Amino acid sequence: MRTLYLAGGLFNAGERLHNLYLEKYLKRLGYEIILPQREALRFFKDGLFDVADLVKDCRDSITNPRHLYVGNADGADADSGTCVEYGMAITSSRQAIV
Repeated sequence: MRTLYLAGGLFNAGERLHNLYLEKYLKRLGYEIILPQREALRFFKDGLFDVADLVKDCRDSITNPRHLYVGNADGADADSGTCVEYGMAITSSRQAIV
């Protein structure tokens, strides 16, 4: 089964909901999904947010050669975080789909 790192905007409820819908339908197609908005929850501990470990985890997932990066660029402007992740994906010499 292929694993997809599904990046997208997280700044409002509509963007987060859209990512959840994409995850749902990509799973139906047989993909395992890494959804950063869900993964980030693991880095909240005792009321604190461990940003350094979150960044490391995202970078490791994005640059993992077994993962395919999928960036959700729906909308008038590209999300800045999605663009940064896309840059990491293409510089790691992997396939990326936007």
